[in-house]
Amino acid sequence: MEIEPLATNRDIALLEARIGMLTERLAHASEEES
Repeated sequence: MEIEPLATNRDIALLEARIGMLTERLAHASEEES
């Protein structure tokens, strides 16, 4: 039996894209506040 990885490369790429979008939103939000 082969053990499947918890996250495939595609899953990781999608997560990285989401994190990138979130950090951009946070950066814009903090700029507007100050």
